[in-house]
Amino acid sequence: RRPGDRADGGFPSRHAAAATSIASALGGRRTGLGRLTGAIAAVGLLGRVTSAEHEPADIVAGAALGLALGRLSRRSVFRLERIASR
Repeated sequence: RRPGDRADGGFPSRHAAAATSIASALGGRRTGLGRLTGAIAAVGLLGRVTSAEHEPADIVAGAALGLALGRLSRRSVFRLERIASR
């Protein structure tokens, strides 16, 4: 199946958005957990491209969206924790 054959389209990739959002929210780039989840996400997303499930642009756009959402959620949790600890 080629990327253009899907009826629902593929831009941006929901898989890429979910994987990078989870990786970003769990640990960011500075922790071992963040590096591990980021590496797992990268391997999975590379697999989506090599299996022709998505075009590279779909993956890049989905990953950018997921990264932004993951960072936003991580920051929101930190802010809520600070408010709750007052």
